[in-house]
Amino acid sequence: MQPTVRILFLGPLAEQARQREVEMRLEGVSTLSEVLRRLRSESMVGEALRDWPRESSGIVVSVDGEVVRDEKRELKGGETIIISPMLAGGSQAASVRCLNCSNRIEVPEKAEEVSCPSCNTRYQITWITPKQPKIRRVE
Repeated sequence: MQPTVRILFLGPLAEQARQREVEMRLEGVSTLSEVLRRLRSESMVGEALRDWPRESSGIVVSVDGEVVRDEKRELKGGETIIISPMLAGGSQAASVRCLNCSNRIEVPEKAEEVSCPSCNTRYQITWITPKQPKIRRVE
C-alpha cells in the first residue's frame, strides 16, 4: 500500500475546491513542493495556490500543525496538510483596535503611525504581513 497525505482546505478555499478534504497518494512524491504542484494541476483550488509561497498570495500551508514556508520539506506519508487563507474569517480591511476606546482604526497601507479618530490616541504601527497591521506602541 502506498503512503498517503490528507489535505484539508479551510474557509473560502474549501468553497472554491467544492470539498474540504482530499487524500493524495504520494506515488513517489516526496516533497511538499511536488504535492502542491500536483494539487495545483488536479484541483479546483489550483488557481488560489498558484503563487504560493509568496506572501502576497494570502495562503498559509501547515504540515501536522507546523506552518511551512519551505516547499522542500520531505513527506513520508500519514501527514495532514492544512491549506487556509492567511486571514480566514477576519476583516479584509487593514485595521487595529484602539487600546484606549476600543474603536476600530483603519490603517492605510504601509502606514507607520495612526491616530484614533474617536479619542486621538496615537500609535506606531508594525506590519505582521503585507495586509495585517499591529500596534507597536503608544506614542
